[in-house]
Amino acid sequence: MYYDAGCAFCTTWARRAERRLTRRGFSFRPLPARADEMKVVTGTGETIGGAAAVVYLARQVWWTWPLWAISRIPLMMPELDRGYRWMVARRYCLQGGCTLPLHDLGETGDWVPMIGGLAVVLATGKFLPAWVWMWSLVGTLYFGFKWITWIRARRGGLRMSLGRGVGYWLLWPGMSPKALARPKRHARPTEWATAVANIAFGAALVWWVARRVPADEELLAGWVGWIGLAFILHFGLMHLAALAWGTEPNMQAPIRAESLREFWGTRWNRAFRDLARGLWFEPIRRRWGTDVATLGVFLFSGLLHELVISVPAGTGVGLPTLFFGLQGIGMLIESHWRTGRWRLLTWIIVVGPAFWLFHPAFIERVVVPMMKAWRAL
Repeated sequence: MYYDAGCAFCTTWARRAERRLTRRGFSFRPLPARADEMKVVTGTGETIGGAAAVVYLARQVWWTWPLWAISRIPLMMPELDRGYRWMVARRYCLQGGCTLPLHDLGETGDWVPMIGGLAVVLATGKFLPAWVWMWSLVGTLYFGFKWITWIRARRGGLRMSLGRGVGYWLLWPGMSPKALARPKRHARPTEWATAVANIAFGAALVWWVARRVPADEELLAGWVGWIGLAFILHFGLMHLAALAWGTEPNMQAPIRAESLREFWGTRWNRAFRDLARGLWFEPIRRRWGTDVATLGVFLFSGLLHELVISVPAGTGVGLPTLFFGLQGIGMLIESHWRTGRWRLLTWIIVVGPAFWLFHPAFIERVVVPMMKAWRAL
């Protein structure tokens, strides 16, 4: 592996990687002169450079293996390469070697990587299976928002260890770098057991129960599989990640919510709550008040879900926004005119119109083909 020995940042990373990769047959050498990218020469004589070299090395270590897996997602490699080029252009500044700011376009420029990535995915999505298109959009949004929250936290002075930095990008579902940098939580054994049980339950729904649904009821089978996937990801793997890093789980027993405000504000998808609070809620609230900010966040959430649900499905545009608009209106009504705890009413408003969010076209055109590709149907 050849690296830029004149770059303190590059040298630090090379030394850390060397300790782990020499036992796998790698040796590390400085480039003969400052170059535009690192290079890896394989045992067969093949030369790999840039982001492809990083991905190649990531595959060799278990805790960086997810980076290689992410690179296999359609259209993700160009985005990784773009990020690598951005780092290369600033490598002499990343450890105090110059005064160039971490991001020289200001807060507006923080959105450029995600917008560029979405433009590419939207333009090429019609050539992909609908479910692959969906996951490509989800991945672009996820890492786009990771970038925005990361760079703003760094700009604000937050510092994080290398391990937690890698964890924030690849192994933790949250959107608050501060929460990961300063963990305060110790998980109980029962929490670990519950997360594992949720994964097992979700897998049973996807690969066992769904197969036993009558063949002419694909919509029902798709719903069963989609619910199972939610248990695997949201209540299983993401929960395990939070416990491992000592942070609050993304899901906080949403079934116990006594109100819409409690459900959406503290129990369901805390990662989006943290994201929305800084990016949309507070800026809108300061200008137009809490009510407008609340409704604005829900409408924006609707647009994001339109992007990953209705666009790959090719129809149903407006239904996810209608769902989240109803949730926002319900929260406003709840705030001004209702007192007490009405768990049943909360669940009627959340679950009742769920078919607007995950509408039949999405289940039939995206979820069912995905389950067939996974051999779940």
